[in-house]
Amino acid sequence: MTNLTSFVKNNQLALLQIHRELSILAGSRYGVFSAPLPVVGGASIGAHLRHILDFYSSFCTGLKRGRIDYDDRQRSSQIENEIETALQQLLQIVEQLELLKNMENCEVTVRSAVEVTSDPSIGQSNVIRELQSLHSHTTHHMAIIAIALKLNNIDVEEDFGKAPSTIQYERTLHLNHQQLNNQQVSES
Repeated sequence: MTNLTSFVKNNQLALLQIHRELSILAGSRYGVFSAPLPVVGGASIGAHLRHILDFYSSFCTGLKRGRIDYDDRQRSSQIENEIETALQQLLQIVEQLELLKNMENCEVTVRSAVEVTSDPSIGQSNVIRELQSLHSHTTHHMAIIAIALKLNNIDVEEDFGKAPSTIQYERTLHLNHQQLNNQQVSES
């Protein structure tokens, strides 16, 4: 598996994990998706998912033009408020990412504001670096979505919204703790 294929796959897996977790809201808990939550600045789960999807859409559209503009986003209220529309858009992005596997060395110009009062910054990047950034950005918003789901008494997967390095660190701590306990038991 090439480096790019690995990054594409990991981004797809994160998006599919969101799809799994939020599919339960499409039924009887539909209102939870678009309800504003004061604890996350009044944003809803739908607003966070829409934000994630906007970044991926900007990425996919920008690659075709050779210039990604993360500030030029749709900000669709339909995606933010209608879970079925959002989940459909999410699956479309997963499919679009599949088309990237032949773009290993693709360079791209990226435009993104870093301050409110200045012009957006423009820099050079590549597909792999942008996929790394998108994955990190997605994980951050997944953590916020996890909080929102838990506040609504909805269980989420244990690792939902955790960075891969955090998961690995926690597993190492758990193994070390088990080994310490085993050592203490054998010494008794």
